Amino acid sequence: MTELTIQISDDLDSRLTEAAERRGTVKEDLVRDFVRAGLATDQPVHADGASGHAPSCFDLSKDLAGCLDEGPGDLATNPAHMNGYGQ
Repeated sequence: MTELTIQISDDLDSRLTEAAERRGTVKEDLVRDFVRAGLATDQPVHADGASGHAPSCFDLSKDLAGCLDEGPGDLATNPAHMNGYGQ
């Protein structure tokens, strides 16, 4: 077996210790489980054991998309709207 040494923050160590105690295991086994789970899914594994990607900006704000009726309809395509921008 290969040994791997890493440095983690005090906060992360506390959270890891608490999670290991809740599950009735030691930190080393918990870290191995998280690494195995992360490699198996090829997705990040969060401290609470949930896997998957963090929500995108669109996911967090999609209820706001298209909610405004004001403004020019050609804002993205008409170069005249850029006159004086950044000055």
